[in-house]
Amino acid sequence: MPAPATPRWDEALVKTFARHKCRYGTRRLRVALHQQAHWVGRQALCTALRRHGLRALQPKAFTPHTTDSTHGHRCAVNQLLDQPRLGQANRV
Repeated sequence: MPAPATPRWDEALVKTFARHKCRYGTRRLRVALHQQAHWVGRQALCTALRRHGLRALQPKAFTPHTTDSTHGHRCAVNQLLDQPRLGQANRV
């Protein structure tokens, strides 16, 4: 039995996936291939990506680093420990 012929959009899929730095999943790849006049569904894209061993990378979420815990200075003394006992909540 001869090997099944690869679809015409298969090469465009690999090029588009590489051009977008492996960040595109099936939804975005489908739109990109539709713009190139390749009409293909998400399930076929998913199967083709798996066949080529390609997997979309999800970028890490941005987390700002605002605290420098290695500054080398002394920590401030906790002055709340020296206060008298509170009678109500939210009263410092």
